[in-house]
Amino acid sequence: MEEEFIFNIVDIICSLLLDKDAQEEFKNLHGIKHMLNIMRDNNLYRILAVKLLNFATLNNETNCSELIELEGLKSVFSYFMGKGLKGKKNKDTIESIEEHILSLISSLFKFSKSVQYDRLIYKFKENNHEKCERIIEFYKKYDDLLKAEEDEERRAKRESGGDQDIGRAAIHLEDLLEVEERVELPGVPDHRRPCLRLGLSWSHGVGAHAELCRDRKSVV
Repeated sequence: MEEEFIFNIVDIICSLLLDKDAQEEFKNLHGIKHMLNIMRDNNLYRILAVKLLNFATLNNETNCSELIELEGLKSVFSYFMGKGLKGKKNKDTIESIEEHILSLISSLFKFSKSVQYDRLIYKFKENNHEKCERIIEFYKKYDDLLKAEEDEERRAKRESGGDQDIGRAAIHLEDLLEVEERVELPGVPDHRRPCLRLGLSWSHGVGAHAELCRDRKSVV
């Protein structure tokens, strides 16, 4: 009962965080710092901390900057690599955390500048570019899910006698595969550059893929 109450409260806060003023108040009350502490402590409610950080940084350059300045990238990318999901056996819970983390990283890429953007890029370069491989895994995962959803919709259309061709609902892959030329990759071997650029370009769109999958499931 207590756990359900807390989850409901967090949902209300997330709704409020869609407003710019509420996001600013969240930052001023050290909400970003507290959520990062919960993630680092492997707290029982870390999934809620990830969700709140996602909503707190949506379309908010200041809060994205605050998260990076508070050394939050280490915690965020730990969850991104699945290290913060140990002990989580529920598939829906794991996918929920993954989707919020992907959306959060997408926001960071969208709004980070200068040194902070370089720090974000470095996370994808470290450890032999393992995070590039991870983002590609996510992209394939959510693209397959979207294709499966569309196949199901087509079958439903045929059975009901409706239009058989409903088209792709996802973002066009070719748009996500455009290389971002302004990203410089000093010190990266030539044979690793295509993988890194591919991972970086996909990271901008994979969060949208995850959100679209979640939105379509909620409609059903």
